[in-house]
Amino acid sequence: RAGLDEHAGQLKQLILRLEDADRVSFVTHSMGGLVVRKVLEDESWQAKIKPGRLVMIAPPNRGSAVAQVLKDNPAYLALYGPAGRQLVPDVAMRIAAPRIPFGILAGGKGDGAGYNPLLPGDDDGTVSVPETRLEGVQAFKVLPRLHGIIARSPLIEPHVLSFLKSGRF
Repeated sequence: RAGLDEHAGQLKQLILRLEDADRVSFVTHSMGGLVVRKVLEDESWQAKIKPGRLVMIAPPNRGSAVAQVLKDNPAYLALYGPAGRQLVPDVAMRIAAPRIPFGILAGGKGDGAGYNPLLPGDDDGTVSVPETRLEGVQAFKVLPRLHGIIARSPLIEPHVLSFLKSGRF
């Protein structure tokens, strides 16, 4: 419900409180990918703890067409708060791509049509596959799952663990 800067600040403080860690990797879902991208833009914490790898699951890296349409809708704003307005392409594309190895797991049917008939192309019902893409990605895979459940799917864990260990899915 808070904005991206506030979430990123909270995550940075959590990282700085880690006592026995010298490296941290990240696994995110949806907007969490944007939050970690913002944290990685701030290199001040990286003198204490080095960033490892990042796996983004269904991230709106290029913003969300759904958020663009709904950004001024009172019900949407009540549910998503300030962050809902920041999920738009103009904001998402201004956040730097990670300078660490990262992979993206997107949801979609793999049929070019996706789950949501209102979104063009393949999608997970909320975020289109093209909206998840980001320059510099080391590994990219589309899995047949909806946005809201993809992070909890048993299909995800082997891919996440593989990327964290080897940098590949």
